[in-house]
Amino acid sequence: MRLKALVILLSLSIRSPLLCAQNQYNLSQFANETVDFIKQPARLDGNDWLRLGLVGAGTFLVMQTDQPIRDAVMKERDFYHSAPVEFGKLWGETYSTAIIGGAFGLHGWLSKDTQRRKSGLK
Repeated sequence: MRLKALVILLSLSIRSPLLCAQNQYNLSQFANETVDFIKQPARLDGNDWLRLGLVGAGTFLVMQTDQPIRDAVMKERDFYHSAPVEFGKLWGETYSTAIIGGAFGLHGWLSKDTQRRKSGLK
């Protein structure tokens, strides 16, 4: 628990100065990008909708196999504390996302790359 709190505080301390560094990225730009994001499906053509449908159907079919595979894997508890499982748990924690975002934003700030800095803060 202490480690999580420390990592979150470290991430916030790294990201706070970066938030002030983006003078040109303001709420009106955020609003414009949000509106563009919402309008994007109207700009799709037939091939885009076909690809979207295929990806959606493929995802649905793969999801149908998820529970049987999970049940089969969970029967064998010997590997529950193996390296891949522990790595997956670590990767899924919220602080890993904060660390990666903070590091990306810090790199953008140090290299004076506005696009990387924005990506790190999103």
